[in-house]
Amino acid sequence: MQKARLAVASSLCLILGAVLGYAGAVVTYEPQIADLRTTLSTTRNRLTTLQTDYDSLRNDYDQLSEDHSSLTLSYSSLDAEHRNLMSNYSTLEDKYAELASYYQGLSENVTALQDLLYSYSSVPEAFPRTLNDAEAQNTETAVLSAMGGSTDDWSSYERIYEYIVSNIEYARDVDMPYPSTYLHIDFDGVDYITGFTMTTFRDYIQTPSLTLEIRQGDCDDQAVLAYAMTKHYMIHVAEAEYPLYIAYVEFSDGSGHLAVMLPVEGGQLCIIDPAGKYLTSKWGRITSKEALSELQSYSDHWHPSSIEHIELFDVDVTDGSYHLVGEGTIEEAAIIFE
Repeated sequence: MQKARLAVASSLCLILGAVLGYAGAVVTYEPQIADLRTTLSTTRNRLTTLQTDYDSLRNDYDQLSEDHSSLTLSYSSLDAEHRNLMSNYSTLEDKYAELASYYQGLSENVTALQDLLYSYSSVPEAFPRTLNDAEAQNTETAVLSAMGGSTDDWSSYERIYEYIVSNIEYARDVDMPYPSTYLHIDFDGVDYITGFTMTTFRDYIQTPSLTLEIRQGDCDDQAVLAYAMTKHYMIHVAEAEYPLYIAYVEFSDGSGHLAVMLPVEGGQLCIIDPAGKYLTSKWGRITSKEALSELQSYSDHWHPSSIEHIELFDVDVTDGSYHLVGEGTIEEAAIIFE
């Protein structure tokens, strides 16, 4: 019995020791437990915050998904519209190119028409058409008829003058149309002609063959004929080609006139003007005179008008090409013959 009590007492002591040891341990770890509780509380708060953030992000994601779907639909619509616009642009580009080509063709045609009409009515543009090899050759019969067997150069020049005076009647020109006012449009910095109006002026420069055929013409026609016949004589009869000018003369009243001027050594010249009934002469025979005084005498011939300006052209009758030898007043033109 005594042993049993001792055993119980011993066990109780052991239990009490364990309890006291546990209590001591609890007291010892109480700060750590408090820290853990604080950490747990903080973690729970962060979890709550993260959950709130997650819910917000989820809502944002859902909204972005809706926006993406809407944008996808808009993109599809805009893409279809873009393809339609590109198709329309391509069509407009083709029409633009077609219009540009049309207006370019129109501009070229109008320019060609203007050049053609000027070649019929203006000096010097008419020279390639009227003073070429074929036209010079067509004067051969008239040249030989005018010469009448003469082999002297000066006599032949005079006979050519007299032939034209005797056989070609002075006649005024018909009205010639020409483009005047133009309408323009700008395409990519290029100026195109889109339309024009026509007007007329009384001037038409005949070929020598036509003048010989119809036996009439004005000053332009007769001067061109005199130039062609004289050049033909020099090249094919005398076989010695000398300088010869065709002169455009502008008078004080604004009118114009055409004549032939033959430069001669020593600063002299001979004026051959069948339409104006003027030939440089002395005692009734062709001659040459000092350039300045002869040009002044020629100007006096047109009184009350006077010569204000002279343009001298040298024309190659093989192809009608020409160049301006010089121009100016009587005094300035006279220097060209020096």
